[in-house]
Amino acid sequence: MKRLFIPVLILGLIFSGSMASMASTNKLLIISASSENIWNWQWQPPETGGRSAYGLLTSTVQAESFIAQLPQPAQETMAAALHQVDFKHNVAIVAYLGARPSAGYQAEIGQITIGNNYMQVWVGRRSPAINDVAAAVNTYPFTVYTLPRQDVPADLFTLEIMDQTGQNLHYELVSLADAAFWDWHWQEGLLRPQVQLIKSDAQAQRFITSLPVEQRAAVVEALSDVNYRKEVALMAYLGGGAALPYHKITLGDVRINEEGIQVWLGLQSPKTPTILPAVNNPFAMMLIPRRNIPRQVLPLTVYDQTGRIWVP
Repeated sequence: MKRLFIPVLILGLIFSGSMASMASTNKLLIISASSENIWNWQWQPPETGGRSAYGLLTSTVQAESFIAQLPQPAQETMAAALHQVDFKHNVAIVAYLGARPSAGYQAEIGQITIGNNYMQVWVGRRSPAINDVAAAVNTYPFTVYTLPRQDVPADLFTLEIMDQTGQNLHYELVSLADAAFWDWHWQEGLLRPQVQLIKSDAQAQRFITSLPVEQRAAVVEALSDVNYRKEVALMAYLGGGAALPYHKITLGDVRINEEGIQVWLGLQSPKTPTILPAVNNPFAMMLIPRRNIPRQVLPLTVYDQTGRIWVP
């Protein structure tokens, strides 16, 4: 595996009475993930076959969900590969080609390019050549590639997965939280999380008036600077119950793709109330550029760190 790190330093000079300099750094990481020359591979999908799947997995919970969608014969081998991933320190890129009618199919992660706000993954897909003698047996070709969490963009970024011809296989907007929230302790009680995508001042006002009076001021302040012409606010709120000061909520992983909006929440309740500091504002907010939100209404699915689905 070859990793090429290219820092691009942009210097700007600002003149205002006296001269000052300001510098910012754009980072570009190019990873050659395979010794195979995937760019020359030939791909001809069969007329029949199961659904393929591609993605970026960041936790054991997500890995188990991915495995569960596969055909039973594929689950054991995929589980064996993903259970070796240390998700506290790494993430996994997965390319699964679906059920295929013969041997000779292959998937390979060829190259990964990572910038400040994007990740591009090129996947090699290979099918048997016309003259190849391939065993007529069902196969479930896939590949898993791991990379350090520190290499993944820290802020909201676009993930694009393509094959060697440039065909788009998977596209989504992604935000990854620190891995620690996957281990948060949560005990069922009176508190219930709410998640809303707020697109206008009117929506914001309706959301604020639904909150307890004592919690409104902090939310009003958080939403006051949102420019709804250019961005929307993803708001997660944990409300109700007397034990509120000892509970916490955070926005974990957020995914926006053609299937909808998926949000993983971190929910924390104290095992012993005195060991956690008081949390005055039991909410978390993320601003998403409006250009990244599809015009059509997308279903919103909310999970906690255990994989439980919450009704928004």
